[in-house]
Amino acid sequence: MRMNHLVESHHTVLVLLSILIGIIASYATLDLSGRVLASSGKTRMNWLISGSIILGSGIWSLHFIAMIGHYLPIPVSYDVVLTVISMIAGIAGSFGSLYIISHNPHSIYRMIVAATALGAGITAMHYIGMTGMILRADIHYNIGLVITSIIIAVGGGFATFYFWHRYIKDNTSKGKIFKMISTLFLAAGIAGLHYTAMSAASFSLLEQTPDHFSFPIIETPMLTAGVGISSVIILTMMLISISIDRKMAIQSQRIRCLFDNHPNMVFELDYNGCIISMNDACQQLSGYNHSQLLHSPFKKLANKDEETEIQQQLERTLQNESSTFDMTLTYQDRTSMYAKVTTIPIIIDGRIQGMYGMAENVTELKKAEEKLRNMAYYDYLTGLLNFRGYQQKMKEIEYQLEEHERISILYIDCDRFKEVNDTLGHESGDVFLTYFARLLQRSTASDDIICRVGGDEFAVILTRSHLERDVKELAETIINELSEPWKHNDNLFSMTASVGISCYPSDTTDINSLLNKADRAMYQAKRRGKSSYYRYTQDQTTM
Repeated sequence: MRMNHLVESHHTVLVLLSILIGIIASYATLDLSGRVLASSGKTRMNWLISGSIILGSGIWSLHFIAMIGHYLPIPVSYDVVLTVISMIAGIAGSFGSLYIISHNPHSIYRMIVAATALGAGITAMHYIGMTGMILRADIHYNIGLVITSIIIAVGGGFATFYFWHRYIKDNTSKGKIFKMISTLFLAAGIAGLHYTAMSAASFSLLEQTPDHFSFPIIETPMLTAGVGISSVIILTMMLISISIDRKMAIQSQRIRCLFDNHPNMVFELDYNGCIISMNDACQQLSGYNHSQLLHSPFKKLANKDEETEIQQQLERTLQNESSTFDMTLTYQDRTSMYAKVTTIPIIIDGRIQGMYGMAENVTELKKAEEKLRNMAYYDYLTGLLNFRGYQQKMKEIEYQLEEHERISILYIDCDRFKEVNDTLGHESGDVFLTYFARLLQRSTASDDIICRVGGDEFAVILTRSHLERDVKELAETIINELSEPWKHNDNLFSMTASVGISCYPSDTTDINSLLNKADRAMYQAKRRGKSSYYRYTQDQTTM
């Protein structure tokens, strides 16, 4: 037979303490959850378990601190087994929700599922804990408020994860605000369920109660001790988390210092190749400001004709291969610099999320290399290819030999060059060689290759499929052009040239012997009176 309805009351200090424990546990859990996202393997699972224990214990502590502060005018004890099961339910719900959301914190679907798992864990913990109460009273529930309490728990979880994903990689003041909002929503979901559920419960005194119980019980002093121990565990783990957080923050600052103060351009690209962070050198070297560079495609900083190649290099990096390549970086004022770029993949939880890159200004190095190349392959006086340049060009032609049906070489020697040197001196001789180089450039087509292969000896390489009469006409043109009197310092010279000609494949199938055969033909022209040309044949017959 039921007796009268029991009057309940709450201890304000313990109510506030329970909410504080909920906030502390929520903050510590979300802080540890950041470690879950930043780690993988066993380390990830360890952080996941730690966060679940903290949150589950925090939910349990909030509940039982509030129950200790919940006054009923009758003795209250607790079933040990159900009390332990209630804690396990809270930890299991916490683990399930954190496990689900940690795989993709930006997915709305996962937010809903994770919030449901968390709400189920909080709900199970609370109502199992209430079932474990041993007292001389019946507990009756208002179904509407019970449903409301569940909605509050799930809604608080969803709001938590929604704001949580907004600050995961944001260390700014805005990110900290979102983190605090997430913490308050999580604590509100836990505390909201508890106090709404307690409002849904009413206690009616029973006329009598059994004299003994067949199961172990916890008296209120023991429960207080247990809750105290649980709270100490939460605070201890939070202190450990803060300590680890500080060490990681110091490490992060060291890495950031290297990132920010590196003299080269250092940047981070997302999976689509867009810039999402950069150091100051990026702005200083490119001439663009932060807002102009942020979220813009990296390849757009290059010349148009390099964009395809750069895109291929970035895609290679996304295949888990580091890549090093050259590019011409265009400044905002449309000038440019040569850069050597290295990109490496960013791998999180076994998946490539983007890439880091560094670009070094190698403009001066390129200029020095070009200068050395010019010194090695070009004649300092005329600017034409020298003999080494001729050899390099012939290697290139040989590599693409199947593209050429016919290759001809004109070997040209200035017959009266020694007379210029002896009469006017070497400086005047250099002036003539420069004049003759320009004459050859005027007489030949733009795709013909002109080389200075000796003191006063030049070679013209024709790689197009010229007919023999075309080669003959070119030789005649050069001889006729040079026969015009050359005036220098009031001195007039009538210069002549001897030209030897050899062709591939009619004269030889070895293009490397073409110059030698043309040289022999040129000497044959000299022996026959100079100011003429000869085509190489086995018997040295004229063309």
